[in-house]
Amino acid sequence: LSLGLWMLLGLVAGDVDKEFAIDYQNSTFLSQHNISNAQDLAQYVPSSGNKHLDMGLTGLLLVVAILIPIGMCCIKKSIGLVLGLIGATHSCLQDMPILLLQPLVSVLVKVFFLSAAFVGMAWV
Repeated sequence: LSLGLWMLLGLVAGDVDKEFAIDYQNSTFLSQHNISNAQDLAQYVPSSGNKHLDMGLTGLLLVVAILIPIGMCCIKKSIGLVLGLIGATHSCLQDMPILLLQPLVSVLVKVFFLSAAFVGMAWV
């Protein structure tokens, strides 16, 4: 989030080459791909080619990055409720594991009676 704000405000632009020189010494990616300056690195950075569009997308993504944690705080109570329900379900299934077989038994009974009904209708 802070890096996005930093990029949006353009504070990185002044020291790009200086920072690149420091990172170049520590990076294996840069040495493997023969990248010697920041302009060579630009081909590996996703961009639309339009600076204003890139800045707009950066701003939009920053707004989304801010709204997601705010939204999570707003639904904290609902998340707690769901986690409580999952815990209660787990406890119930530990006490009565036969409940896991109930849907299978129900389907088998329905298939049996529908088959019997079909045979009965074919008899007529």
